[in-house]
Amino acid sequence: MHRIQIPTIHLDVLFRAAKEVTAPLFFLIASRPEIHIRDAFNEPFHNSFTLRIVLDDAYRPDADIKLFLESRFRDIKQKHSSLSQLQPPWPSEPDIARLVQKSSGQFIYASTVMKYIDSQYYWPPDRLNVIFGLSAPGDDIPFASWTPSTVTSLLQSPILTKSWTS
Repeated sequence: MHRIQIPTIHLDVLFRAAKEVTAPLFFLIASRPEIHIRDAFNEPFHNSFTLRIVLDDAYRPDADIKLFLESRFRDIKQKHSSLSQLQPPWPSEPDIARLVQKSSGQFIYASTVMKYIDSQYYWPPDRLNVIFGLSAPGDDIPFASWTPSTVTSLLQSPILTKSWTS
């Protein structure tokens, strides 16, 4: 993975472009809370038209992850029309709540699980059972497509680090 250093002067160029262009223009800048970047965003000129979302312990992504999961399950049900006929309805609310909990605030987990479940070659409830450890994966292993950098990134996330050291 390449890390790009954005000197403050480049941020100034982005801010000026956003301020001077008449068409809607949006930039997403994601960063660790490095002091020079934080200071650049705290300047009055920059702060007046930026929105900061701090993803620290106060950020609660569970509601967003639940919404994401519910939306993806609706998409899957549309692809597999027989899923709408299942009784009790699939997935259950406890299933979704369990996936939210297993996500630990990490969208990458929820996204990867949904990609795994949403396969045209497999029955989605069976795939969900594999995720929950209720059945063996056979030759189809969840998360097999994760690259080493994805695993490293996930293992270095503050949420996992905090839970391992607590």
